[in-house]
Amino acid sequence: MQKFKVMLTGSDYYWMHGISVALEESPHFEVIENLDPHLILEHTCQFLPDVMIWRTENEEEEGIAELIKECPQVILVLVVNNPNRFNITKLMRMGISGCLPTRLLPRQIVTAVELIVITGIFCFPRLNKNQIKENVKVDQIAMPESLTPREREILTLLCRNQSNQEIAAAMCLAESTVKTHLHNIFRKMGIKKRGEAIAAIYKNDTTFPS
Repeated sequence: MQKFKVMLTGSDYYWMHGISVALEESPHFEVIENLDPHLILEHTCQFLPDVMIWRTENEEEEGIAELIKECPQVILVLVVNNPNRFNITKLMRMGISGCLPTRLLPRQIVTAVELIVITGIFCFPRLNKNQIKENVKVDQIAMPESLTPREREILTLLCRNQSNQEIAAAMCLAESTVKTHLHNIFRKMGIKKRGEAIAAIYKNDTTFPS
């Protein structure tokens, strides 16, 4: 089995060591480098990993944007003390695949990264109410013209990170009906997963109010 190459960066040596051990125990990963944060761009371009796990406490937008621009093939996952301090929709638009809390055990972080890499899902905390109000409004989302009004409404609720059950309750529909609508939405958008739908919306050129 071919393993995914992973690079780690952060200022906490003991945390990085714990993650390295957990990654090496996984049949899916091979750790190729533990980086000094100041060398992240140089070494990422040199070693070209499949995955970068970056522990940071700041929205280092310039560094993140530069890394994604120079190495767009790298799957970038942030690990932070408090994900709620970050603008999740902005991270998604930048091309980040996950934002995980440091309180997770190393094995839990590795499991999340496995899901991101193998299944293609996005791992982010649920949007809080302020982020929902600021970032997602139905008339500001660019959607495929082929979507019906009902499908547009469901997609808007999906982008608010609501579950199928929550969407069904909000729209007075059966959960099975919501699943059918989502299947049709995904087909029209040419995608397969909820995370892909949300990322497609947030990566769109549409600018959400901040």
